[in-house]
Amino acid sequence: AVQSNIIPINAALSTCEKAAKWEKVSQLCSAMAQTHVQLDTVTLTAALSACTQWEEALMMLSFLALRKAEPNAIVCSAAISVCDRCIEWSKALQLLSAMTQDKTQLDSIAFNTAISSCAEGE
Repeated sequence: AVQSNIIPINAALSTCEKAAKWEKVSQLCSAMAQTHVQLDTVTLTAALSACTQWEEALMMLSFLALRKAEPNAIVCSAAISVCDRCIEWSKALQLLSAMTQDKTQLDSIAFNTAISSCAEGE
């Protein structure tokens, strides 16, 4: 069952993502840290997708780790995609490696995004 309070949070994060408002996403995530709301894939992906810099994505992943949120293939792909958009192929590969070591079940999208970032980084 979906928690009723996660739906408006997801909507707000999605709106911030579309408006490229990383600062607002960061504020929302900080506010969520004060609650016991269980973050879902939609929440995590929207938060990561709002990142405009790879450093923001790494900070978001650190936040998720503190919340004990386990990233899945979709969330990992979103983080790797930020690195790809920033043409940071080495960071994309580092994330891919870290996720593999953490035994995260990655999909072809995560691998393809990492490969794409390497091609663009040359």
